[in-house]
Amino acid sequence: MGVEIVARGLEIPWALAFAPDGRLFVTERPGRVRILQNGTLLAEPALTISDVFTGGESGVLGLALHPSFGANRLVYLVYTASGAAGPTARLVRYREVGNALGEAAVLLDDVPAANVHNGARVRFGPDGALYVVWDNYNVTSAQHGEGDDEGGGDANRAAAPAGVDNRSQVLLAKSTDGGNTFSTPVKVADYYDLPDCVTYQEADAGVACVPEKGETMNSIFRAANYPSGAINPRDPGEIEITFGSYINRHSNEGNGCVPQGVNPDTLLPLYDGVKTPGACNNDILVSRSTNAGRTFTGGDTDVRELPSVRQDDPRADQFWQWAAFDPRGRLAVSYYDRAYGNDESTGFSDMSLSGSRNGRTFATRRVTSASMPPATQFNGEFFGDYSGLSAGDVAHPFWMDTRDPELFACRDSAGIVTLPPSVCTAGAPNAAQANDQNLYTRAMAIPLP
Repeated sequence: MGVEIVARGLEIPWALAFAPDGRLFVTERPGRVRILQNGTLLAEPALTISDVFTGGESGVLGLALHPSFGANRLVYLVYTASGAAGPTARLVRYREVGNALGEAAVLLDDVPAANVHNGARVRFGPDGALYVVWDNYNVTSAQHGEGDDEGGGDANRAAAPAGVDNRSQVLLAKSTDGGNTFSTPVKVADYYDLPDCVTYQEADAGVACVPEKGETMNSIFRAANYPSGAINPRDPGEIEITFGSYINRHSNEGNGCVPQGVNPDTLLPLYDGVKTPGACNNDILVSRSTNAGRTFTGGDTDVRELPSVRQDDPRADQFWQWAAFDPRGRLAVSYYDRAYGNDESTGFSDMSLSGSRNGRTFATRRVTSASMPPATQFNGEFFGDYSGLSAGDVAHPFWMDTRDPELFACRDSAGIVTLPPSVCTAGAPNAAQANDQNLYTRAMAIPLP
């Protein structure tokens, strides 16, 4: 593998797309779109966005060219905008003429966005359709059969009673006309988000996290469950949506993991069994459509019955997944995993890769060669939630890793760098050694059952 520098002078480049004529479109997260033509970065931005919100590492996040870009010149951007009530996610379509983007048309707007690390991507399926998938939190305490797109269909589900049920939903909408119109949102599945951190770990108030089991409280970085989807390149009718859920076939009322509403101060989920070994754990689940997104298996199936991508370990947490199909139509899912060694009791993590031919049965391989300690930067409250996956001849999982120690110049008691200079490390409250966060990837075959 070789590395080639194709452009310099970009400010936080984030998303890119190649045009059929060889030009490369690149977003700069602070609010610009740049174009590389014949290997040269054009001096003038193709677009500068005035109302972009860039706080908390937000900004211009996603970029895609229409499948018929050569004929219609349409470019799609999703970015974090400054709204009256806070940041919002906005999807806008532009037309490119002479290396400039104009004719802005807002396709989706006023979607509430996170203040920190808001994320968004825009992608077209192999059939040319534009898909949008998101979390819907407005169903907590719904009665049986309420809160889905049809107004029913789950009367026999085993949900907790209203008042303590804290489930949310994954929804999907589809456009077949380039974003001019979108379908009515379709329910992909119910899911249960990660637990309130301050309740179980006594730290990081206002966010959820992935608590380890037992008495220690080392795993306090903010985390949340989210959907990641993929469309089979050999069958555009097959759509697989992956998402995390704290209630699942391995973690539910039957083994002591019981929803208990939300913390009234943080509005984040509470459960019995969070710190109990063998009770609660987060799984990565799959909801499948075989009719191009009109219905999904999770639309009328209890989340406790949906397939998990980690089928051979019923008691460990998995989180922060990504999904991709390879050219042969095989599904790959990568994710952080606490199924190795004593990860589940120490707050350490690994990466795993699972694969499937049918979206129901999976095999799994370990990606990392050793476990990663809990993140120590920012007092342990931030672990870079950068996770990705591509799949070609082999899969390429991509993840943030904490196994590298944090290194700094040694100093004396007065704070002066010692001579001759030397490298020092340090301890941390939630790990034996303070660590750095670096990005890694690995090429590996997709495991198949």
